[in-house]
Amino acid sequence: MRNTLISVFIYYLQCLARNYGPAIVEHCKSAIVKLLDDTDHITQNSRQRLVAEFCTGIIRGSKYWSFTQVGHLCSNCVRKQADM
Repeated sequence: MRNTLISVFIYYLQCLARNYGPAIVEHCKSAIVKLLDDTDHITQNSRQRLVAEFCTGIIRGSKYWSFTQVGHLCSNCVRKQADM
């Protein structure tokens, strides 16, 4: 049941990313940052798993984007990694 729910969530995000393009990243960014900034060690693993599912859905949906849009997404990810 749990794996089915996860795959449905990832598919939902994939469809949103496919249909709305990079705009969906801007809408999800605040939620992702909020989940990553959590300092509670008890729920940290579940929050990181949710962020991974967000990213998986967005990446799977980005295969329908133009090369420029994907390049912009990648440059933002690299920039965020360098800031950490």
